[in-house]
Amino acid sequence: MRPDRDWIDIGTVIVLALAFFAAAYAAKEGERLSNATIDATARADFAARAQHLDTLAALKRADDANAIAKATADRQAQDTASALALSKKAVDAAQQSARLVRDNFIIDRRPYVWLTNDLGAPELKRLPNGSLQVIWPWYFTNYGKSASSHTKTVHFISINGETFQPSFGSGDQTQSGVPIPPNVTLRREVVSQPITDERWAKALTTDLGISISGIIDYEDDAGNRYRSTFCVGRLATGAIAYREPSENCNNEVK
Repeated sequence: MRPDRDWIDIGTVIVLALAFFAAAYAAKEGERLSNATIDATARADFAARAQHLDTLAALKRADDANAIAKATADRQAQDTASALALSKKAVDAAQQSARLVRDNFIIDRRPYVWLTNDLGAPELKRLPNGSLQVIWPWYFTNYGKSASSHTKTVHFISINGETFQPSFGSGDQTQSGVPIPPNVTLRREVVSQPITDERWAKALTTDLGISISGIIDYEDDAGNRYRSTFCVGRLATGAIAYREPSENCNNEVK
């Protein structure tokens, strides 16, 4: 009876051993499967994170590209603006240069109408009716390089410091003349109102006792307008001199 019992004990040991190995295998397999699940989850999380980083990198690259494109566009706009500014400056400089050339040409070629060195002198004229008038002839010429056109003159006379009066018989109307070529001299006469011998005598012994003034308006061939104004007087010595500027009395060329 002893052998049977030993056989049973051995069978039990074998069964228990197999059960132990099965449990160990199951635990190991469970651990493997659990680790595999964890690894899959980790891989999935890593992949998700990697994809997110790639997305962020792509967005960053897009932002960088946009920033670069904007900076390039801004720079191009600045370069274009600078080029346009430089071009405008060049055009303005060219136009200014052209204006200077034109203005200098006009100034160089313009007519200059002014009195000659012969300023004339007052004379006493007795009319048939016995009245007296002062007559002062004066002369002007064109000192420029081109002819003047539409030349007009108006002149006045003052006796013994009185207010300048228009030439007698002409009112303040201008006298129109023909175009004046360079170096051509023309003559005008200022005539006073009738005066007495006493006023004439006083005028001859007084500085600037007799004075005349005048305006000469004229144009060049381009239609630019100019004006010369003059004012001269007789001194007690008989000399004729240009007067200092005062009301209705100036000496200038414009």
